[in-house]
Amino acid sequence: MKNHIVISLVLFSVAVAVNLSAQAPALTLDQCVEMALGHNLNLKATQQDAILAQHKIAEAKANLLPKFNGTVDYKLYGDLPTQLLPATVFGGLPDTYKAAEFGVPHNIGANVQGSLPLYNRAARSAIAAADNGVEMAELQAQKVREEIIWEVSSTYYNAQILANQQLFLQGNIVNLNKSIDAVQLLLQQQLASGIDLDRLKVQKTSAETRLSTVTTQFASVINALKFYTGTPQSDSLSVVTETATTPAVLAVERTPLDVSLTEQQIRLLESEKQVVRSAMYPSVGVYGLYGYTGYGKTGSNSFLDFYPISFVGMQANVPIFNGTLTKKRMEQKDVEIIKTNFRKEFLLEKNTLEKANAQLQLETARQNLETFEANVALAQGIFDKTQLLLSEGLATVTDLVLTDNTVREAQQDYIAALVQFRKAELEYKRTTGNLRF
Repeated sequence: MKNHIVISLVLFSVAVAVNLSAQAPALTLDQCVEMALGHNLNLKATQQDAILAQHKIAEAKANLLPKFNGTVDYKLYGDLPTQLLPATVFGGLPDTYKAAEFGVPHNIGANVQGSLPLYNRAARSAIAAADNGVEMAELQAQKVREEIIWEVSSTYYNAQILANQQLFLQGNIVNLNKSIDAVQLLLQQQLASGIDLDRLKVQKTSAETRLSTVTTQFASVINALKFYTGTPQSDSLSVVTETATTPAVLAVERTPLDVSLTEQQIRLLESEKQVVRSAMYPSVGVYGLYGYTGYGKTGSNSFLDFYPISFVGMQANVPIFNGTLTKKRMEQKDVEIIKTNFRKEFLLEKNTLEKANAQLQLETARQNLETFEANVALAQGIFDKTQLLLSEGLATVTDLVLTDNTVREAQQDYIAALVQFRKAELEYKRTTGNLRF
């Protein structure tokens, strides 16, 4: 921790801040994640799936409510319906028939018909399946949130790392400028050669070129962070350059979302199986009708009379045999459930392996980071002493160049270790189900 403080003080002393940091307040990772979650269109679309699933529940429940239909029907017969009546009605011979027209040309019907299911297992099973669909949609939304957090965190850490590289390079350029000034004084005193001065200038030019490259990379990463957070590209955005080197303490280990999604898929398949099974059960309902029927004719003796009609009834539908269709569909669902259970077991075993590896990698990365952090402070101290000895004529320019190379190597090792630490930290959070916000 002390070494981290030393590095922070060194970096602060050699550079005021990254250019973009001076243009806007630095955002923390949590702030960027919160902005990204509020802006991401893919997440908003996934959240609509959860709302849609709620509507499907309401639709399934509506199948258990009473239903009413109103109908108005008008018929004008050109030819009235004909029936065959036994001829004996009219005094004819047995086993003979006579055609007779029935009704009047004008027929009007106005009715209200209602029905209410009393027992419908299929409808209730559909409600249970819709409930599982809501939980599935919510888990899928959480999965999208996790992916957003991963992308934003990776981008943010990349920006932090590049910002630290900028500070290191700015510090190196400041040190090289001091060294160049010192060698110029020694050159005036004929205690150094022009070659020594040129070597330092070459190193300075190299450092300036690397700084330009890193600055461009940093700007690109910041643009990506603007995209994730919904910040206009024309606006300024900066990140906190201080980086924590101690992993955050995880409160609890959670079931990874991939496993949770698979478990929910099994429950959904079970409920779908019940929907299929419900086709084997009878359904019972009541129904009724109330209305008026009008009969009339035109011409001589024209009339239009209305007569009421009403009735109630009960109906039971009992499935007897559907060609084993239900049985075959249930067998398919059984296979899907077995298949999904195998996938769940695979994901659990895979997660156990990944979690163990992630924990080892995180601990190793943390130890390496602390080691290289100390090396940067040590190398910087050696360079400062060598620079002082050079000004007193007790060290050579070669000694200074070598110590400068040592500083840059230590810085590169530190940046590489920081990259590995951040990757290991994110992977450990993912495997323990803590990559959430």
